[in-house]
Amino acid sequence: MSRIVRCVLGLMGAMGRPAALGESAGPRPSRVGTGSVLPTTASPEEHHVLEYFFEVLLILVCVGVLAFTGLAVKKLYQGQR
Repeated sequence: MSRIVRCVLGLMGAMGRPAALGESAGPRPSRVGTGSVLPTTASPEEHHVLEYFFEVLLILVCVGVLAFTGLAVKKLYQGQR
């Protein structure tokens, strides 16, 4: 697990949500009929794909914010040379 995900999970724990993955990883399986259990969570491969997707999305958002900040500062001090 990456440091970014652990940091986000730690922040979630500080906000009153479970901090550990094992505590509440998702909805409980639903019972159908007389005891068969159908899991409602995604496969482990899908979790990795989602984790990578959101990490890349987080990085892109950070790069966009930094680019916007740089542009704003450049425009702000443009006439003061």
